[in-house]
Amino acid sequence: MRLEKLLLMGNRLTGPFPRVLTSITSLRTLNLEGNRFSGPIPPEIGKLVHLEELFLSSNSFTAHLPEQLGQLKNLTNMWISDNEFTGQIPNFIGNLTKMVE
Repeated sequence: MRLEKLLLMGNRLTGPFPRVLTSITSLRTLNLEGNRFSGPIPPEIGKLVHLEELFLSSNSFTAHLPEQLGQLKNLTNMWISDNEFTGQIPNFIGNLTKMVE
């Protein structure tokens, strides 16, 4: 299977970030916004090198944004608002040169 878009928004899903999703390396869009996911974003997210859109808003994710997000050089959109992330805006954000939103 070559899944490119996975949209799970607004389903009240709970628990940690589903690590199994990081093995779907063909993903271009991952939308988990509007659920009740919690805990940190796993470093394995860096495996999603084809990802263009990442929507994690309106969950309860915590901790720092993992450095591995900086490996997602194809990201054009990343929405992470309305979570409980800690720390400063990481420097790797500046390396995501395709980012528009």
